[in-house]
Amino acid sequence: MDDWIWGLVVVGLLAAVYFAAIPGRIASSRNHPNANAIAVLGFVGMFFTASILWWIAIVWAYTGPERSAHNQEPVPAGTASVADEIEKLANLRDRGVLTDAEFEAQKRLLLPVAAGASMARPPVVTGHPKVLADVPSTTTATTYPPNWRRHLLIILLAVMLVSTGVVALVVWRRGVSVRTSSASKRSSMRAPSVSPRPLDVANVDQAFRGPYKLEASSTMQTDKGYTYVVDNLFDHDVATSWQPRRSDRHPQVLIKFPDQLTLTSIEISNGFQAYDAKDGDEFVLNSRIAHARLRFADSSEIQIQFDVDERMKKVDLGQKRTREVTLLVDDVHRGTKWRDLAISEISFRYLGSPPPLD
Repeated sequence: MDDWIWGLVVVGLLAAVYFAAIPGRIASSRNHPNANAIAVLGFVGMFFTASILWWIAIVWAYTGPERSAHNQEPVPAGTASVADEIEKLANLRDRGVLTDAEFEAQKRLLLPVAAGASMARPPVVTGHPKVLADVPSTTTATTYPPNWRRHLLIILLAVMLVSTGVVALVVWRRGVSVRTSSASKRSSMRAPSVSPRPLDVANVDQAFRGPYKLEASSTMQTDKGYTYVVDNLFDHDVATSWQPRRSDRHPQVLIKFPDQLTLTSIEISNGFQAYDAKDGDEFVLNSRIAHARLRFADSSEIQIQFDVDERMKKVDLGQKRTREVTLLVDDVHRGTKWRDLAISEISFRYLGSPPPLD
C-alpha cells in the first residue's frame, strides 16, 4: 500500500475519534445527568454500528433542558428559612410597620411551607412594598444552550467529510481497476504463446534445450506456493519465473553450455507472466527488465532495452561463438504492487548438431 493511502487511513481514524466524542462533549456542556453514558454510546455507535447509535447519542445529548446553577428546579424552603421569615415579620411588627392582625395573617401563610407544602409561594403583603422587597423570590426560568448552532454545524461538517471520503475512495478504486484492466488487455494482445517452441530437427538453426549450468546472483524464497529458483528460466513455462532478492542491487544470471556453441538468437520472456485469481495479472504487478546486457565469454556485450509492456524480446546474435552467456539487469520497470524483479523464460537458438547430454 502506498504511503499516501496509509496517511489517508490515519487521518480518517483521527477524524472518526474526534466525531465519536462529539455527543459526550455536548452532553457535558449541557450538564446532562447521563453524560458518561452518552459519551460511551457515541464511540460504540461510530465504530461498531455504522453511526446509527451515534445519531441516537446526539439526540439524547440534546434531550431535556440544560441544567446549571441558575436554572435548577426550585427547592422548597425548609423549616429554618420559614423561621427567618417569621422573625423578619416580627421585627416589622415591633417597629410598627405591621399590625398584629397583619403579622398573624402573614405567619399563617408561611406555616404551610414549613409543614411540607410542595410548592413554595412567597408571602404577599398588601399595602406594604417594603415587606415584599425583604422576601426573596423563588421564581426561576428555564434556559437552553446558546451554542446549539455550532454543534449542528459540526455534525453537518462530519457528514460532508465522511461522504466526500467515501466518494473519493470509490472513485480511486474504480480508477485503479480500470487502469489494471486496460494494462492487462494491452499486455495480453502482445503476449507470446505459453506453449514452448517445438524443436524442428530438420532445421539447422535449432532451439537449444540443454544441458545448462546456471548460476544466479540470488534467489527469493518460496512465497504463497510460488517458487522462484533460477531453473524456472528453462522449464518452458512462462507462468513460472526467476526472482532475485529485493536486496540484490545487481541481479544477474550466468548460463554455461557443455561446449562452445554458435548462437544465432536469444529470446527473453520478461516479467512474471502468470495470472493470479486473487491479485490479477502478475506481469503488471511485479517489476520487470527495462535495460539489461548480454555478456559473452570473450567479455563482449550487447545492450537490450524493454518497453514497459513488452513481454518478449528476441535478440539476433548473428553467429556468436561462446561457451557462456551472462544476463545482467541494469534497470527495471517498477510493478504496480511489488518491487520484485521477475524473468519468466530464456531460450537460445544455435547452428549445428546439439552437444551431447551429460
